[in-house]
Amino acid sequence: MLMLNIAFSQSRDALTANPLRTVLTTIGISVGVAAMVAMSIMLDGISSLVLSEVQGLGAGSFYILPVVTNNLRMRPPRFTETDFRFIREEIQDQVEVFSLSVQTQDVVIYGSKRIPATVMGASPELRLAQQYEIASGRFIVPDDLTWRRNVCVIGSAIAKDLGLDGGKALARLRIRNRDMQVVGCLAPRGQRFGTDLDRVVLIPIDAMRTIYSLSDQLSAMGRAKRPEDLQRVTALVERRLRDAHRLRRDEENDFKVMTQTEILDRLDKLRRAVGLIGAAVTGVALLVGGIGIMNISLFTTVERTPEIGLRRSIGATRRQVLAQFLVESVLLALCGGLTGVIIGNLSGWMLTLMAGVPFIFSPSAIALGFGAAAATGIIFGAYPAKRAASITPMVALQRQ
Repeated sequence: MLMLNIAFSQSRDALTANPLRTVLTTIGISVGVAAMVAMSIMLDGISSLVLSEVQGLGAGSFYILPVVTNNLRMRPPRFTETDFRFIREEIQDQVEVFSLSVQTQDVVIYGSKRIPATVMGASPELRLAQQYEIASGRFIVPDDLTWRRNVCVIGSAIAKDLGLDGGKALARLRIRNRDMQVVGCLAPRGQRFGTDLDRVVLIPIDAMRTIYSLSDQLSAMGRAKRPEDLQRVTALVERRLRDAHRLRRDEENDFKVMTQTEILDRLDKLRRAVGLIGAAVTGVALLVGGIGIMNISLFTTVERTPEIGLRRSIGATRRQVLAQFLVESVLLALCGGLTGVIIGNLSGWMLTLMAGVPFIFSPSAIALGFGAAAATGIIFGAYPAKRAASITPMVALQRQ
């Protein structure tokens, strides 16, 4: 312990004797650790946001989406209202809600105003499936579909942009070539997966299919009565849809049944992939920083050869010289690590602020950053320290 204290004191004096050299040497380590900490903070924030949004969809939720296949028959993506009705009859006793929808991006017109919006064809069940709350008016009802009424329900942002949030009732919007009467306004919902949920216009799904000529590429959302039955329900849906679409065993699905678990699994895979890329970038930066430490340590060994010879001649052992130079390398790396941790947290905070994701302080990332810095100092400082310890008093005198 006494030897380490002495080595630490001597190393500190040696590093502070040339502060500019010390700062320049630690830049590579600082960059590597900063990248590691900032990446960890950003990934934690994104993961937290997506997890909360996925959980907000409700336990036991699943989605049926049309997807493009790669089979030889080039079967187009398909999920129709006939499929929806067929599946609904099969699983109606096992689900709490099962709704049909389809959406596209378009411009809605009110007077001289033209506002971009997500236009969604909806069934009455969508209110329960998506957990919509009505701020004023009403939602789409079965009679709207039965009587083919040209009505719509708008999001709070659309209502504000069109000046319809002041209680103005029975306004009429124009979507493509059809006038739609506003019958309700949704309560603010914020964003989900980067999509503004308040910039939406809901219209009866029959009107949606007529206006945009959509019939085969619909989508559906359901929620199992019991979350533990979700896997069994989705397996039944997939099996029945394959039979309805007459798919052979060797053919891929022309639809996709997606669950919360699958979304989270994809998130985890994406996190790992981004983590590997970040680790590679961090590794390169730490390698550059480590080489810088080794070069400076080797230069310092030559520069301080007389000092080493004098210390050896008055009784210093090789072990003591080795400890001093190794401690100097680790201190250099830790100084870079401390700077990197500070810069990484500031960068992570700025990135999460710009991306609109929560900032999550990560002690594990800080510990990992310091650990990586210390390991870099030990690995790249070992050879110069060993070389310094091998210098004998006789060699030192010959070099003076």
